[in-house]
Amino acid sequence: MDIRDTSLKPNGRAGSAGAWVTWLLLMAVLVLKYHGLWVAYWRADDPALLHYAMQTSWAAPFLDPASWHQISGSNLTPWLIFSLKLDLALFGLNPSAFYAHQLLAMAALLSVAVRLLQRWVPLPWVAMGLGLFVIAPPTASVVEALMTRHYLEGLLAALLALWAFVRADEARSLGARSAVIWSWQVVSWVAYVVALTAKEVYAPLPLLLLVWPMRTDRRGLRVLPFWVILGLYLGWRRLMLGVVSGGYAASETWLVESALVAFGHTLQRLPALMWGEWWGVPLGLTFLASLWVLGCRLRRAVPAMVLGLIAVAPLLPLSIYPGVTAPDRYLFLPVFLLNVGVLSLVGQACAALPERARWALGVLFGLAWGVPTAVHEARQAQARGALAQEYDVQGRYLWAHEDGETYIPSEVLLNTYLYADQLCRIKAQAGVTCPTALMLGHDLPAPGAAAVRAYEAGHMRVLDPAQVRQRLALEGKVALQAQWSLQAGVLRWRLEADVPGAFAVVSREFGRYWLPAEGSLRTGLKGLEFRLLHVDVAGRVGSSPLLRLTHGEFWCLRVPAAPSNGDCPLVPK
Repeated sequence: MDIRDTSLKPNGRAGSAGAWVTWLLLMAVLVLKYHGLWVAYWRADDPALLHYAMQTSWAAPFLDPASWHQISGSNLTPWLIFSLKLDLALFGLNPSAFYAHQLLAMAALLSVAVRLLQRWVPLPWVAMGLGLFVIAPPTASVVEALMTRHYLEGLLAALLALWAFVRADEARSLGARSAVIWSWQVVSWVAYVVALTAKEVYAPLPLLLLVWPMRTDRRGLRVLPFWVILGLYLGWRRLMLGVVSGGYAASETWLVESALVAFGHTLQRLPALMWGEWWGVPLGLTFLASLWVLGCRLRRAVPAMVLGLIAVAPLLPLSIYPGVTAPDRYLFLPVFLLNVGVLSLVGQACAALPERARWALGVLFGLAWGVPTAVHEARQAQARGALAQEYDVQGRYLWAHEDGETYIPSEVLLNTYLYADQLCRIKAQAGVTCPTALMLGHDLPAPGAAAVRAYEAGHMRVLDPAQVRQRLALEGKVALQAQWSLQAGVLRWRLEADVPGAFAVVSREFGRYWLPAEGSLRTGLKGLEFRLLHVDVAGRVGSSPLLRLTHGEFWCLRVPAAPSNGDCPLVPK
């Protein structure tokens, strides 16, 4: 793409017809890929978000820091709550309607992307880039999860802002009325605001506008309102989160050596996360194509570098915590920019080639990118499907059964127990309770208790007493030392054991949460009641007594209790 391109022409009827055909083909891919969502249930963080959306006002997530900290002290994504509240107002607690909204948002995103890219890129290359984006594992992880809708609608808003910016520039070059130009400008500004409230990864849009093709002069003046909006957004983040940076990792750790090393490892893993085990073929072809494209027209290097920066820069803090280890939502924007950006640049560059060469190059790229992507997604879809089934089956069980029944959460549900807790809180608003959960390291069944159920192979199966005891048995014998503090909204800990193993905390509120031996985490919690678990290399589990930590406290614990050496006073009973 040239920074200045005076050859751009508005679409005629042929262009519009071709865009519609391209969009309809993409809709077919979208429906074939995601038709199973019609029978999906609430999953992962959905109940927590829904419960908060049901309790809060429309304005509170945007304007009330205390209210927002109930849902997150690390990220600022109030548009997600707004979107969920809209579905609640329109459809109530109907999961199918929520997923229909999800697919409509994806359809709208593809429509805007087609309308935007067709101005510079041949439509077959647009269809290829967007089609690969639709089936890519990071995209599937976002489309299939309501809790990640803000990534999807944020990208839709960012593309709408860019498209409206382009339309305003085209209208200005054609001498359109001021009202038309201003209308497109306002749409662009409002869409950018929506993108910012959806997810901070879309904040760098003004950088892209500085290098995007324009037909008129005074670029700096046209982009200035976006910088003003970005400045106001940063002030709003400071008001709502207490810091400008946000995220899970503190900003002062971003540029330390260990963080940069972790970032380097993330970049090294990216090709395999994007394309799976056959990543070498598309990566090699991408490298060669980039050399060819940039050799044809060096000025394309500037937009390419900006796109690359926007794609990978947000991965730096994520590399510190929680880590970029799977093709999930963290790679949603990078996979869009990679698939659409690279293929668009190649498609634009090859437009001057003979027709046979264009077709040969298109087939080569389609196979080299499409086959690894499809194979990788087929394997990832199996893992996501098994995970989704655990949520669907256990969630429907909790919703359909009442107190008096007992169940043991699956490993997935125990590790994300906020799902069960919040789903039951929603259910309790109608005066109906949920079955009681038994947690490893925390509970034992009462004598004479009713039948205990557990998730197995897509069903909630009744366990006999021996199976229940086996699942809840504590066999580990370990000496633990733990230091904890909960101050200024940050939970810090340091854990030690006399044998190798892994640490976790288990709580009636959030289930089981695995922890490194030392670390910190921003949190909105004001207090915590939990047990500390240790799992040795043989899988034996040991547990501490029930512990309580309140905001402002610092204490140290020895299990079993031992004489204090001065650096670890015993916790008062």
